[in-house]
Amino acid sequence: MTKVSLRKAKALQNSLQEAITENGYAINTAIEISEFEDHLKKEASLKVEFSAAMSRRGSLLDAVYEIRAMVGAANSASRIDGLLCALAKLEKDITLFQVLAKTQPKLENNVIAGMLMKIRNREESSSHYRQSDFVSTTIFDPAEIEKIKWRLAEMKKLKQDVQDQLLELNVQTEITLSSSTTETLKAESIL
Repeated sequence: MTKVSLRKAKALQNSLQEAITENGYAINTAIEISEFEDHLKKEASLKVEFSAAMSRRGSLLDAVYEIRAMVGAANSASRIDGLLCALAKLEKDITLFQVLAKTQPKLENNVIAGMLMKIRNREESSSHYRQSDFVSTTIFDPAEIEKIKWRLAEMKKLKQDVQDQLLELNVQTEITLSSSTTETLKAESIL
């Protein structure tokens, strides 16, 4: 039995998936037989190759899913799951606040009132609305935009803290691989 960190376990899973993709789908079941070959011998040979390939594929998949299950249990036990959820929410909030932080401040109330008065008192030359029939502004005053920017900076700091905690937990938390998974990893020169 071998102990590995969650970080190492992720790398092992990636290597196993790569081995499955590269070789696991290249299982040959078709043979071509010339008139000069012993078809029974060739078929028997391919069956041996097929059996070995299926056995290897099964071992690779067993190892991947054993590691996956153990990582899931370790993530839950070490509170990594909760941190990952918090990180995902922070990332969504940061994305929103980055947009809000770029908002132009609203026009002063007296400027808005003056512009609207000018539109109302203007003589109508046609019954169609024109672009200048409206006043465009935002809802945030400069102080509110500064608060948004401050909140964005705080969220970015918190995100970095959460990422640091996750890294630490992924390095510190270990799982114990079964002997069969360890053997599979060694046979594939992954471990």
